[in-house]
Amino acid sequence: MLFIVQQISFVCRPGRRCTSSYHRSDVQGLPVIVTPMGTSGVFSEGEDIGLIVPPGNVDALVQAIQLLAKDEQLRKNMGLLARQRAMLFTWEQVGKRRLDLLLEKRIEWLSYR
Repeated sequence: MLFIVQQISFVCRPGRRCTSSYHRSDVQGLPVIVTPMGTSGVFSEGEDIGLIVPPGNVDALVQAIQLLAKDEQLRKNMGLLARQRAMLFTWEQVGKRRLDLLLEKRIEWLSYR
């Protein structure tokens, strides 16, 4: 199985529920092809970590697959950015942001008393 994973160039998940597979692919440094419904707000078009295709648009999906299949440098760039972005979602990073938010809200709450 590891050999197969090492051969993957990108992940294509244009479904409605692909957020978890997106998270696994970004950690691996793989760009993704998804629909807006499948991203659950995980990333937007301007982030250059994958391609978003309109739901049900087979031509757009084919074009996205062909683009990533043909352009190794684009895949590498998107994969690198995806991997860097994935580091924002480690348990340590998410925990720190949540703690900071809780402390901020606690200070706001105390100032109202």
